[in-house]
Amino acid sequence: MSGCKACGKCCAYMELPVVSDKDGYYAWLAMHNVEIVFSHGLLCARIEQPCSRLVDGKCSIYDRRPQMCRDYKCERKDGE
Repeated sequence: MSGCKACGKCCAYMELPVVSDKDGYYAWLAMHNVEIVFSHGLLCARIEQPCSRLVDGKCSIYDRRPQMCRDYKCERKDGE
């Protein structure tokens, strides 16, 4: 894996960990067409919602982006 290719894909959606199926959580996600993915070793709900700061596929506030964005570790391979 090499450095960031500035593709903007990490800013096109949000992934939230799904910790259990208590109260039918998985069924609710499925009924609302929320994709469930395995990411960073966790089962996550992927919510397609591009960041409002994503402009022409790049972060328009990169130098002052939130810590959550700074901490993100891209697992994308070259060519994807």
